[in-house]
Amino acid sequence: MITALIDFIGRQAKVLAALLTLVVIANVGWQFYSHKTTTLTPWKGGGFGMYTAPHPDTRSVWLEMDGVTDRAQMRIYPRNRDLHDWIDGVSLRGGAVLRDISLKGASMRYFPRDDTAKALISQAARIGWLDSFTGGVAPKSGKTFAPQDMRIVVYETVYDAHAKTVTRKAIYRSDLGGQ
Repeated sequence: MITALIDFIGRQAKVLAALLTLVVIANVGWQFYSHKTTTLTPWKGGGFGMYTAPHPDTRSVWLEMDGVTDRAQMRIYPRNRDLHDWIDGVSLRGGAVLRDISLKGASMRYFPRDDTAKALISQAARIGWLDSFTGGVAPKSGKTFAPQDMRIVVYETVYDAHAKTVTRKAIYRSDLGGQ
């Protein structure tokens, strides 16, 4: 019996190797598909068997600015269409500054830290933000918001499979001025 099994495996080695290869390729393809389309749980972090719950693709970075009477909230990353158009429409130097703010915001999705937030706030405080970004909220003094009136907030979108609801949870909030 064992001899017959060994002979069968020996004769069918190429077929069995090809079958195993197809199974592995199908599994990898399924993981590529499912890591973006299925709900994120602690048991299925980023796909491929990782056990991490945080997922940077579900995070957004916002700049909050305290004005005279109200608070403005502006999404830095992912960029909305207005910010993207503004970056492309200003001078090369101005576009580079705005692009750098957006890229710093992108890095805040992965590792939100106080020193990165402080650098981002000090750079964002030099910009005279358009009213369309601030919702018409005016700075307390002058044309730009002061660093002590700004904070960075990183939100994570959380899907509750049981309640079938999506909520936005703040996972990082810098103090005013990034201090």
